Amino acid sequence: MLPKKFRLNRLQLLHVKKNTSPQHLFGFSIYTAKQDLPYSRVSIVTPKTLDKRAVVRNRLRRFLYSSLPTPLPPGLDVVIFPSQSVIKSEDAQIYSSFNQAVSKIFLL
Repeated sequence: MLPKKFRLNRLQLLHVKKNTSPQHLFGFSIYTAKQDLPYSRVSIVTPKTLDKRAVVRNRLRRFLYSSLPTPLPPGLDVVIFPSQSVIKSEDAQIYSSFNQAVSKIFLL
C-alpha cells in the first residue's frame, strides 16, 4: 500500500475526475492531472459495479497498488478505474496490462 502522502483523498479524486477526461488503456480508465508537488499521487478505485463482493474488489485494489512502479515520477495526480474485464483476468495478465497502462501514463 502506498503511504498516505502519495494517495489522493476523496475531494482531490473528485476534482481530478471532474476536470479531466479519461484515457482507456488496456482495460483501465485513467484520469490524469498535472500538479506542482515533487511527487505523484495515485488512487485506484474499485467500485461496487465491478463485483459485489468486497473481498474481490479489495484483492484487486491491493494487487494493483503493489504493481505500481516505485518511485513514481513527479508531477501527476492519477485516478485509475479497472474495467469489468480485469476482474475476470488472471494475475499475470492483469499485471502486464497494468504495467503497460502505467508506463504510458508516466512515460517510463
